[in-house]
Amino acid sequence: MRRNFKFRLFCFFMARERAYNPVLHQRLSALIQAADREALLSFLDSLSHSSFRTVGSILSAQILPGLSEDRYWALFYDLCRYNSKAFLITFLKAAPARLSAGGFRLDHPGFQQVCAYWNEHQCDIDKRKFFLNVFPLLTRQDQAEALIHALAFARAEDLLELLLRCDITVLGGFVLFQTLRQLEHEKELLHRCCVFLMRRGDSLSFNLVSFFKSYFDLSDLKGTFSLRLSSYQLGYVERSFDAFANMLQSI
Repeated sequence: MRRNFKFRLFCFFMARERAYNPVLHQRLSALIQAADREALLSFLDSLSHSSFRTVGSILSAQILPGLSEDRYWALFYDLCRYNSKAFLITFLKAAPARLSAGGFRLDHPGFQQVCAYWNEHQCDIDKRKFFLNVFPLLTRQDQAEALIHALAFARAEDLLELLLRCDITVLGGFVLFQTLRQLEHEKELLHRCCVFLMRRGDSLSFNLVSFFKSYFDLSDLKGTFSLRLSSYQLGYVERSFDAFANMLQSI
């Protein structure tokens, strides 16, 4: 038992040592501040597998949260082109802190440059991964619109599938509603979407289904729903996120 405890303690401290290395931190910070892309990539190429992993931890926890927005997106662009599999999630780990501090604007030219590269080179996996990590963090309609416009998914069905994979929020419900409006003649698809939401079992998802049943006239959808909206109310919630949010939370 005592040997096992010592071994676990040893592993704990070894993991901490791998997660932070002051020499690597200092060198990495200097290269990033110098904005020397070629020197930075050469440095990364020279690292061992263990040191490369440590660099990812240092970036996400120590460096990326505090970078200027211009520098953050420029570095995002450079490193995700260099090795997206290694660095995309590293940059996304810093997103919550940067978003809350106002340093993660989705209308920033640097993000637009990233998306232009993804769209040109058909980096669908990267686009989907970015959406699934970032969309649930958003709280404003303009943020959601900027994200969806920049990622430029080819089909409404592609966006729908991603939205249903995210935790439902009021904003997510509004974007889901706007997406389903593009598919409103696909009654079977609308029905399957509502059944999927109902199976989630939370009140927000059920309220969405109650609204969708009324709005899209899904008369064959089984369940007890009490929501009834006038034509005027339906038109208003189509155009206004605030009206949609108020309606949804009043059910």
